[in-house]
Amino acid sequence: MFSRLDILNGPIINCDPRITRGFPEAFYQFVVSRLELPKRVLTADLLDLSNYLAGQAGFGEAALQAGIDTAALLEAIEALPFTERLMLLDAAEERHPMW
Repeated sequence: MFSRLDILNGPIINCDPRITRGFPEAFYQFVVSRLELPKRVLTADLLDLSNYLAGQAGFGEAALQAGIDTAALLEAIEALPFTERLMLLDAAEERHPMW
């Protein structure tokens, strides 16, 4: 028997881009780490997530330190549908809770 919470969480859990499209773990961890204030991310920001992230201060330097190819990362983000971007935001909210 499913609870209502299970049903509501299902779409988010089943939209993990690491599973659905082979989004590299390094990209996943990097994006989640950069979404430090998830409650302030607007729908428009998610729709344009690659530019939102690339426009952050220190983005390029942080990517370089993490060994992330920024062009490949931004291209991979562009390929994500909204639901998978939302899942990244959900993961960021878990990692960076705002009480």
